[in-house]
Amino acid sequence: MIQNITLRSFSYRAAILLLILLFTTTPSWAEIGGSGTQSDPYTINSVDDWNTFANNVNSGTTYQGQYLRLTENIGPITQMVGLDNRRFKGTFWGAGKTLTLQLNSEESHCAPFRFVEGATIERLNVTGTVTLKDGYDCFASGLVGRAYSTTINNCHISVAIQYKAAGPVACAGIIGYADHYPFTMNNCLFDGSISYDTSYNNVEVAGLVGYSTTKTTPNINNCMNAGTFSNPSTICKIARVNGLGTITNCYSTIEA
Repeated sequence: MIQNITLRSFSYRAAILLLILLFTTTPSWAEIGGSGTQSDPYTINSVDDWNTFANNVNSGTTYQGQYLRLTENIGPITQMVGLDNRRFKGTFWGAGKTLTLQLNSEESHCAPFRFVEGATIERLNVTGTVTLKDGYDCFASGLVGRAYSTTINNCHISVAIQYKAAGPVACAGIIGYADHYPFTMNNCLFDGSISYDTSYNNVEVAGLVGYSTTKTTPNINNCMNAGTFSNPSTICKIARVNGLGTITNCYSTIEA
């Protein structure tokens, strides 16, 4: 009898310990090195680091006033950074490295940086694929899904964007949707591809920027669209802009 009581007591203590561990253990995200300052930025060295970064932003960490640096070519990336109410607001230095994407989504604004505000993205190369199955408001791109007052400098986007829905097509090579306030793009190149159902009439596809509201003031300089498209005659060669702004020294290899 004494032995049975001891065994039951041990089992009870073990169960309590297991419950404590279950409810106090944090998710096993890899730590990101660095302190986030300009001289000591957070470093993204692997897919695990990218996933940590994405999880942090999507959980409410904006990184506003902080810096991140990509130190290795990494991929395939399957997680997007940012939600509409939890946007990335920091500075991301690509340092000439490459992100390889493998995004397959039914969500709108599909891109590695899904929602950004007041952010800066520089010297980043992006390749791989973005596959969309959503019929409405997709605004997919190879870099930013929806941009609020953002600066993009010296980025090279070679992503293959595939739109597989029989519905409105709205996407672009670098920014899907630019919303509110000025945004700036300097010295950027899109030479990927965008494929879609050419029989559908409601096509809003552009080389660099898919759509911008009347409250947006774009400043696009020294950029090029060298992408390939299912139906080149239906696209906007550089940017679909509805507000005031400037597009200077920008070119497209599409003849139309």
